[in-house]
Amino acid sequence: MLYVMAAIDDLKKTFELIKQERQADLQQYQQKVLQKSITQKKKDGVCWYPVKLDKTYIGTGERLIIEVQRTNNFEQRHSFQSGKAVSVFSNATNTPQKDHVSGVINFVRDNNMVITLNVDELPDWIEDGSLGVDVMFDEISYREMEFALKTVMKAEEGRIVELRDILLGYQKATFSDTSITNSAAIAKLNVSQQQALQKVLSANDVGIIHGPPGTGKTTTLVQGIIQTVAEEKQVLVCTPSNAAIDLLVEKLSEQGLNVLRIG
Repeated sequence: MLYVMAAIDDLKKTFELIKQERQADLQQYQQKVLQKSITQKKKDGVCWYPVKLDKTYIGTGERLIIEVQRTNNFEQRHSFQSGKAVSVFSNATNTPQKDHVSGVINFVRDNNMVITLNVDELPDWIEDGSLGVDVMFDEISYREMEFALKTVMKAEEGRIVELRDILLGYQKATFSDTSITNSAAIAKLNVSQQQALQKVLSANDVGIIHGPPGTGKTTTLVQGIIQTVAEEKQVLVCTPSNAAIDLLVEKLSEQGLNVLRIG
């Protein structure tokens, strides 16, 4: 079929664009982080230094989490945001390239940052002071994106091919007559949320819940998962950040579901 080749061409273009983005991101990281002093990095908004270590604890999934606080340059704009890869370092011995660990930002609020570290134990130097946080080049995300695209491009049959063609617009998504069976769920949602839930539950391929912040997308999604679990053995839920999955784990657990967090 002609649209099969068109779908593959679309993915090849996306793959090339990701490679270009990766190279540009790496060059920017080298120019803004690796080749500059701490003072220069702070001005560029890619470094918080020094930071105060406020709290350390074990979070969901037995992950080591730290909370740090910016101690100066409070009005300085920065590039830190949820899901971004960072390097937590100590400059106590003037060797930040040596004394550092990587992590991922859970969230940033005002002058506070919560970070999930990629280590099982806190390094000894964390108590030496002179701590800072650098933006880090996220090699893993690019590697995973490229792997996913290659997998989809190589697929010749099965569900992955069906979803590829539907998501790229070469085939139409289908819907069934499934209706909301849990009256308690309906009572918790407004009209637009009920319509979104109905659409998701009737989707055979893909359903989308979208809307501005604060309109109840997470609440609707939680009810959709609860409804699906009532019919299926289990549901796989994925999010783009640790903070997002932690929120869903919390909301689903509150509803009495048994939740296993992975990663």
